[in-house]
Amino acid sequence: MIAPLARSARLPAATRVMAAAPALLALLLATAALPAARAQQAPVRAPAPASAAGEEFTYRVGAGDTLIGLSARLLLEPRRWPELQRRNRIADPRRMPRGSAVRIPYGWLRISRQPARVIERSGTVRVDGREVAVGALVEAGASIETAGDGALTLELADGSVMTVQPATRLRIERLQRIEGAAADEAVLQLERGKVESQVRPRGDMGRFEIRTPAAVSAVRGTGFRAGFADAGAGAGTTETLEGAVGVDAAGTGVTVPAGFGTRAEPGRPPQPPVPLLPAPSLAALPPVNDTATLRWEFPPVAGAVRYRHQVARDARFRALVAEALTEAPGAAFEGLADGPYWIRSRALDPSTIEGLDAARAIEQRRRLDAPVPASPVAGARRIGERTRFEWSPRDGATAYRFQLARDPQFAPAVEEREVAPAAAGAPVTVELERLPAGAYAWRIAAVDARGVAGHWSAPQAFVQKPPPVAAEPLAATAGAAQGRREFRWDASASATGYEWQLARRPGFERVVRSGRSAAPQLVLEDLQPGRWYLRVRPLDDDGFEAPYGPAGGFEVAWPAWVRVLVPALLLLPTL
Repeated sequence: MIAPLARSARLPAATRVMAAAPALLALLLATAALPAARAQQAPVRAPAPASAAGEEFTYRVGAGDTLIGLSARLLLEPRRWPELQRRNRIADPRRMPRGSAVRIPYGWLRISRQPARVIERSGTVRVDGREVAVGALVEAGASIETAGDGALTLELADGSVMTVQPATRLRIERLQRIEGAAADEAVLQLERGKVESQVRPRGDMGRFEIRTPAAVSAVRGTGFRAGFADAGAGAGTTETLEGAVGVDAAGTGVTVPAGFGTRAEPGRPPQPPVPLLPAPSLAALPPVNDTATLRWEFPPVAGAVRYRHQVARDARFRALVAEALTEAPGAAFEGLADGPYWIRSRALDPSTIEGLDAARAIEQRRRLDAPVPASPVAGARRIGERTRFEWSPRDGATAYRFQLARDPQFAPAVEEREVAPAAAGAPVTVELERLPAGAYAWRIAAVDARGVAGHWSAPQAFVQKPPPVAAEPLAATAGAAQGRREFRWDASASATGYEWQLARRPGFERVVRSGRSAAPQLVLEDLQPGRWYLRVRPLDDDGFEAPYGPAGGFEVAWPAWVRVLVPALLLLPTL
């Protein structure tokens, strides 16, 4: 084993330079072409992902590396370095050009497994068909599936983080470390859905790949999204948020810089990278949402055909709790518990490439829904000295706030009070006496155990009518005709006239006379002697039919001669 080394050492210096010249020339050409490619942001031939080179690991030679030392660090059997020399056609195993590639079969390497750890999960998530908890370890070979309400965030051994989005199916093919090279590798097979990743820098030898049936996305340290549509369209998309991503499909590669995205279809080269659509504007969204529905809207993004919206418990969106895809620029989510959240939206272009995110914090602080008013309903007209307000109870209420005002703006309130809840399931009531006549509005709100008032009910406008009037008979004037009576009563401000009824009995089973009067007074003529009852009601200009007031009884005396004659006739039989 020493002889080959000795012969290699005796090679002339010129021979060694000539052997290294092709590699150096290729490196110089690639370096010169790189700035132009980045400036144009046009498709370029990206370095083939490691998976495209077969089952080999590529080691980049560093300062002071020798083949024997490299083999001692990396190989399970260091004595196989001569085979490695022949495979890579290394002229001098003690003087290898810095940056040159040494390809090593994976089966020769010292490899350690590096499981990922679950740091967040929500909704329905299954790993190999089983539920998984935060803190669990996920090994290479595992299959992950999230439902439409599920998401899973994994932290890799090197600190990289990937969030498996809702409705995604992913298989982890490799999670490993090449011992002696400080090279971490992660290879993922995305069958459907979307994965968002933040990859730690991996130097020249680590790799992070997301493979889809359409393309392979490979990075060394960046933040990006990779997606693949389910069977049907079968297209994959890659969007780069920072750094650069190499995308390889159908033997062609492109570099996707930050702020750009590409789309690839099975059997076709990736499309030229295009700028990501701008982030929507969420500036109009209030910092607190107090309704059961978390809803937000924003101006349409030019060029967008759909929008993706997400809700998470953290600013990095690793703890996703809800997601929606809409055609309109806005979203609505139901059933979120109270607490702090982060929301974000992004636009999708016609190629389904997803644009830049707009994100902001929001506090979900739901207040109790308004109780349902029962009486008086909107538009009601009330008569009486006692006005009764009634509404249905609200679950979770420990009290209610009641407001009554002259106008629907409730400024100021005529009456305001806090009301204790009634017996379980019973209506809640407030009664007010002698409410002055006029137009009013009332509303109620439920108060929770925290003392926080919920939403006000819609104002219920009603009109309080004056109490029923009673006709008062006036004293008969001197010289008034027999059977003539005068009556007066309190005027009603809204009355256009009055209607009256006359009967012999207080129940008014049989009305003897009736009529109308324009003024709050009445004169009745030719009344027969005996007991009579009169009642009156106002006629309003709004068509409201008020009830009759209390019946007033009065007597019409018999003539004087009748009063003398009748007793005399009754005494005749006794004479």
